[in-house]
Amino acid sequence: MGEREMLELAAKSIGEQVVGESAEGLLLYGIEEAWNPLHDDGQALRLAVEIGPLEFSISEYGTAVRKPNGRWSGCEAHLHGGKQAATRRAIVLAAAEIGAQQGKGEDK
Repeated sequence: MGEREMLELAAKSIGEQVVGESAEGLLLYGIEEAWNPLHDDGQALRLAVEIGPLEFSISEYGTAVRKPNGRWSGCEAHLHGGKQAATRRAIVLAAAEIGAQQGKGEDK
């Protein structure tokens, strides 16, 4: 899954509508600031809060995130720019999986 698709599905998971794209990220309906939780700690944290509850496993090697009793979505730190970047990416992956399931008629 590419970054744009991952971000679109993550936005869908929290009920946001994508209306465009800029160099900084996606443009969401009614929000002036570009949205890219892959690169913005605050946006990633707000995304995690919106899709929560979540369980995290963070180590020096990377991060994995899941809904309670769900499937783990993980990222390796050395492949994604360190622990912080891997954590943001794991959050977005978890949200994207939720967004994809919503498209199949399932809830958060």
